[in-house]
Amino acid sequence: MKKNFTEVSYWLGLLWLPGFIALQGIPHTGSLRTLFSLVGIIHVVILVRRSPAPAVWPRLGIEAWVLAILSGWLLFQSAFVSNTPLASLTELGSEWLKLVLMVILGVWLVAKMGKVNGQLNWLPMGLFLGYFIHVIATLAYQLWSYLTLGHLMPGFSFFGNYGYASPPVSVAFAFLLAELVLRQRGQKWLPLSNAWLLVVFVATLLAVAVLASKAGMIAAFLLLVTATGVVIASFRSAHRVALLLAGITILLIIVGMGVSNRWHGASAAIHTVMSSPIDLEPFSNSAVKQVDESFYVRAAYAKIGLQGMAEHPLGLGYGSDAFGRYALELGGAKGLVSSHSGWVDFVLANGIPGLLLLLLLFGVVVRRGWFAYRANSPVGLALMFVVLNFAMRSLLDGHLFGSRFVGFAFVAAVLWAFAVIGDNRQQSS
Repeated sequence: MKKNFTEVSYWLGLLWLPGFIALQGIPHTGSLRTLFSLVGIIHVVILVRRSPAPAVWPRLGIEAWVLAILSGWLLFQSAFVSNTPLASLTELGSEWLKLVLMVILGVWLVAKMGKVNGQLNWLPMGLFLGYFIHVIATLAYQLWSYLTLGHLMPGFSFFGNYGYASPPVSVAFAFLLAELVLRQRGQKWLPLSNAWLLVVFVATLLAVAVLASKAGMIAAFLLLVTATGVVIASFRSAHRVALLLAGITILLIIVGMGVSNRWHGASAAIHTVMSSPIDLEPFSNSAVKQVDESFYVRAAYAKIGLQGMAEHPLGLGYGSDAFGRYALELGGAKGLVSSHSGWVDFVLANGIPGLLLLLLLFGVVVRRGWFAYRANSPVGLALMFVVLNFAMRSLLDGHLFGSRFVGFAFVAAVLWAFAVIGDNRQQSS
């Protein structure tokens, strides 16, 4: 009877958790996310009722204190510094509160059932599948495009363009890269054989390349460099693995640049922006026709953001539209929301102290992952790589607001709790 319940629990977890994670950040999927959430709540309630073990809560280390201080600053800044305190407090209550609740839920889930043998064996695979669904959707779309149109469609997936598909594919790559390095120590966290791990890693790397997202390519490159450093620092005979990762890095660069011309003219675009006055409507500038449009607009918005940071070092008030509010202040047109950089958006909204506290939070969580890895916790590298990936991507993409940020908070909390609570090796079996 207990074995049957464990099997049902495993498949029920793989039904709602991947769907819930996969749809974070995808427009017009709120109803489906709610449905998966309800199934998840029912599943967790059943598990809790059948779990006789008391909750094993982690010690509140520096990560919890930084999160508390950051939350306190956001509340203070929205109430007493923001130009629109009521609007800032309203959005803070509806979004940041949801993020904190997701963190608590992720930690609580592992704390309550982490010691129950077999209760959480669906969590590692469920987390990973939520992101790998986008790899499947991307490669399937490319195959469909080739069969029906006679050519590939770089930058697109069944979930939409690279803006929607690349971020989760990037997290899947972070999971798999961490797992590949981990297995050099004879450990594993994802329940995949070595052969299947290699297959899904190659598929994910191919999806990263064919989506041709600049932020995704840069994040993958930096993760590979980090993984190479981890290998060299962790193993005495690491030359072959380090050379393999270096080879993959070079291949990623060649393939990524080969399937897309979006990298051409980057230096010219940045130089044009830096040598020209601030342009509130860069899309209409004739200079855009001479250089790469994407690089030009990102550089122009970054320049506007830096000026806004200098003029409003304590921020304009919580909200994803802080960049648009500052552009209006300069006399720009309505409709601008994000600067295409989460860091710029966050600092314009919450001030320099807010961004520094957020980066400090990322840093101490990465530190926790590194220490957990050094202490032979299988989940340590996954935590470290997933948080690094999100932080690096947020520099070039506006990911620090919205459902994608909330979903990441839940996943990071689950990984953090696994790294801190209980015998992780037992949980991966």
